[in-house]
Amino acid sequence: MADEGNTNSTEDAGGGGGGDGSGVASDTSFTGAARKPLSVARLKEKGKKLASAHIHRELAVNGTSDSLNRLLDDLLSPETPISNGDNIEWCRWLVAGGRTPAEFASIGK
Repeated sequence: MADEGNTNSTEDAGGGGGGDGSGVASDTSFTGAARKPLSVARLKEKGKKLASAHIHRELAVNGTSDSLNRLLDDLLSPETPISNGDNIEWCRWLVAGGRTPAEFASIGK
């Protein structure tokens, strides 16, 4: 099941198009002064592809991601069964860092 994310969202997109060739709008929310991390609800609204790309860029720029920490706290909560398919899919997308899990798996082949 591939979730291409919610592509109609422009919040946090910095008002510009994607200049990195990824097809994902450039996110300038973590340049300059430290910004408030996105909430778990907002990350989930973005969809798996856009949220994972956002977190990947945040990690590349800052070396850390409070957004990732918050999302993982939610996904890996002790109250949630480890077999929750949606949470497993979210983790796959996070590991893939904005690519599809299949694209990520084919790297280096």
